[in-house]
Amino acid sequence: MPQSLVKMLVHVVFSTKNRIDLIHPEIEAGLYAYIHGIVENKKSKLIIGHGTTNHGHHLNG
Repeated sequence: MPQSLVKMLVHVVFSTKNRIDLIHPEIEAGLYAYIHGIVENKKSKLIIGHGTTNHGHHLNG
């Protein structure tokens, strides 16, 4: 029986307003855990999430 399989990967990039350095190491883990929860509630998976003090990159699958 034929079937089709699709896997989409989405690279999401976000930045802070005016690229101000707001994502400090003491809040970074909590921020990415929060984003991870949002992605999972949308029935997706956060493969990796990281960034710098003024922007983040997330690979969702």
